[in-house]
Amino acid sequence: GQCERRPVESRNLPTFVIVDAVKRTLIGMGPSEERRTEITSSTRLDGRLILQGGDSGRGWSATIAQNTGKMALAVVDHDVTFSVFGACTPR
Repeated sequence: GQCERRPVESRNLPTFVIVDAVKRTLIGMGPSEERRTEITSSTRLDGRLILQGGDSGRGWSATIAQNTGKMALAVVDHDVTFSVFGACTPR
């Protein structure tokens, strides 16, 4: 297959993501809805917070650098993957 660059809005992906480590929840804030998914695995490794989970038949994994807040998130399905890059701020 071929890679395609698309804005998150074209795939109904959230514009903002809230990580609630205490409640082990990842909350996607989109233009039309709020989606929640459980963080099933979390670990700190080499200055990074690594989170994983799954929802609607898709697996996801996120890595957040603790010193900069930079984040990379991947969502994987059987026929498509999404790679998302962003930054986190404390709340």
